[in-house]
Amino acid sequence: MTLTELTLAANVYTDENFNAATTRAYANEAIARANIALKAKLPYFSDTDDNADYTALDEMWLRTYVVPYIAYSIKMNDGSLNEADRFNVRWQEALYSLRRDKQTVIAEAYQGTGFKNGYKIEQHGWMGSAPTSSFRDIYKGD
Repeated sequence: MTLTELTLAANVYTDENFNAATTRAYANEAIARANIALKAKLPYFSDTDDNADYTALDEMWLRTYVVPYIAYSIKMNDGSLNEADRFNVRWQEALYSLRRDKQTVIAEAYQGTGFKNGYKIEQHGWMGSAPTSSFRDIYKGD
């Protein structure tokens, strides 16, 4: 899938008419954020050919991860913050899924130092442990 195709998809969602030269920075920021979060080395979209296929991620991941980020950036650019927030949620969900599935999604050539390290899952509140008292104990009838 090319940057031009990704841009067209984002334009459909945002009801805008951006070109690939403008959205390249947005797409490359999405790639940079993935590289940081996943400890990967995904290449950036080329500034020489907007119609070159991007092969480091397959089309499903490009549509799921990069298109929402481009749409988010477009809406942030025009000040439509409510719409931008909706695209940001979709992008965050995609990043979570990409992080979860990174071992099978990202080829070894694009795996950086620390890529195979696991993530620490932190427990919040009583999650992961038994509660100290039950609902019935707390709210006894009088």
